[in-house]
Amino acid sequence: MKEPRPVSMPVMLAILVCPLLFVWLLFRPGYARSTRVAGLVYALYPFACMLIVVGAMVIVGTLRT
Repeated sequence: MKEPRPVSMPVMLAILVCPLLFVWLLFRPGYARSTRVAGLVYALYPFACMLIVVGAMVIVGTLRT
């Protein structure tokens, strides 16, 4: 089995700066599944937190729609 290729510095910087736009680069052939999962978690974490906070605000009643 081939060794997974490492994430290059330009790709890593692009993912750190704008994860939703560049995380798809990790789905090219050769990257490890764990690298892809870590990239997706990093890209989607802010949205998951936002949903939790907004949901809590709706439950408590502090968010008016």
